[in-house]
Parts: sequence; C-alpha cells; structure tokens
Amino acid sequence: MQSGTNLTPFEKWLREKFKGNTLLFVGKVNKEYFEKIYLEPLMKHFEVSRVIKIENTQEWKEKNKDLLQTPLFENNKTIVFCSEVEENAFLKIRKSLAKKPNIILIGTLKSKPKRLRDVPQITLQNLSSAHTLPPLIGQSLPKMQPATAKKLVRYWHGANLREEDVVQFLSHFSSLQEIKPEDVETYFENEEKNILFRFLDAVIEGETEKALKYLDLLLKKGFSHSLLISNLARKLRLILQCLEKQQSQVDLWTGRKINNYELHKIARQSSRFSFQKIKDAFRILRENDRMLKTSSVPPQDILFNIVIELTSL
Repeated sequence: MQSGTNLTPFEKWLREKFKGNTLLFVGKVNKEYFEKIYLEPLMKHFEVSRVIKIENTQEWKEKNKDLLQTPLFENNKTIVFCSEVEENAFLKIRKSLAKKPNIILIGTLKSKPKRLRDVPQITLQNLSSAHTLPPLIGQSLPKMQPATAKKLVRYWHGANLREEDVVQFLSHFSSLQEIKPEDVETYFENEEKNILFRFLDAVIEGETEKALKYLDLLLKKGFSHSLLISNLARKLRLILQCLEKQQSQVDLWTGRKINNYELHKIARQSSRFSFQKIKDAFRILRENDRMLKTSSVPPQDILFNIVIELTSL
C-alpha cells in the first residue's frame, strides 16, 4: 500500500473518509481516464481479485449467475463496476447484492440520481473527451465557460499537470460561482513548473527572445542552474530517441512514461534537428556545464550563452 505522502486526493479520501461498499460517480466520464484515476485505486484499496464490468441489464443477468455461485464469505473480494447504467438498473443490481459482503458496487451515472441518496456520490465534470476533472470531495465544482475548460486542458497537457495540481487549482477557486479563462492563466502563469516547460519548448524551437524571458523568470525564482541544464539534456535525449525512430511511450534513459501530448510535441520539435545538430547541442551543454562547475563566470551568463547557442543551431 502507498504511504500517505504519495496518495492522490482521491486515494487519501478513500483511506480516511469512505465507509461502506457502494460508491457512485455522477457525470459523463472518459472510460480510460476513469479506470486509471478511480477504478485502479479502488481495486488497491479494497484488495480485490477481480472486476466484473456491467454496461446494461441483460449483461447483468448473465454475469449475476456467476456471482450467485460465489461463497458468501469468500476472502477474495470482487468489484462490480456498472458503467453508465440507468438508475433503476443500478437499484436492482444493488438490491440483488445486498447480502454479499464481499462485493463492492461501483457505478457511473450520467445524471444525478433521484433516489440512492444514502450512497456516497462524487460529481465529475468533463473538460474534453479525454479529460475529466478530479472531484473536490465534499465540495461542488465551480462553473466553467467552454473557453475556460479549453484553457485548462491546454495547461494540463503543456505543463504535465497531475491530478493533485488540478485539485489544488479547483480548491483555490472553489468559492467562486464561475471560473473564467483569465483565472486559469493568472494561476498557472506563475507556476514554476509551467515556466520551465515553456522555457524548454522555446529553446528547442529556436525562439531566442522567449527562451531568455523564461530563463530570467526561472532565475528570479531561484531555480537550480544545474537542473536547468539537466532538463535541457533530457529534452534533447527524447528528441534523439525520436530521431532514432524509437517510438516508445517510455523515456528509454529514465524509464519514465511519456504522455501522448508530450510524445506528439517531441515528434514535431524533432523536425528541427539532425543527428549532427543533436551532437552539437550536447557538446554545448557539456562545455557550459563544465564551465559552470569550474569557472568564476557568473552562472546567469553561462546559462544565457547556452540559450543563445542552442537556439542558433
């Protein structure tokens, strides 16, 4: 089991607040995202051995036969996951499982149920076909204009936001009735991580003026000089990986998974580079890194030189 410090907000809520064996998620959700962010933690939390997915009443009739043969006090638990079934169907399924303490019933409903008030409910809100907002447990989500949702998705992609980052953002504006596009921009523009990603993209894309502007912001925030160089080196390694046609969703040097957005962006950015340019870029980093560690030249001047040389390739 994960330590408390490594838990996502949902996992922490499961561990500390959730009681019982029935849980409802309300709202239209992306299935792949839902299974990763919510279903997998539920499986770990309850230590289940299997998940039975139900999408309609007929499917339940067929799969229920198997459940009826399961011993009442079997040690291995099972999650019955009802994906966007009707409320009446969910009620029937719940009733038929009432005397099965080893069954955990999880459901997703497109709209808020009229009954089932005794069942814990988490309201989800879609930003796009691939992004469902993490829930603010115990709070209602502020309204969002379409332009706001679009901008939040852009930051979600561009800055590799985690669920915790988005929950923190939503909590920050939870007292508002509506979150506007400018709220998203104001909040994330000052985030160090977002500035770093913009800096790396500007350098790789040869945009000298932008890169220097973001470098200045990072230095004013006290960002580590050596970390800036190591982040540039990682970016170049990923481009080299792309040039070598290693179309993997994993960083072959670190083993870290690369999300689809970053993968597409790297493929686009790699068109600016040849193997020789990559070789030259690593030489620039190596020489300036040595200078950073051994010379009396001010670090900001060395980093300024790195940006000028890399964006001029």
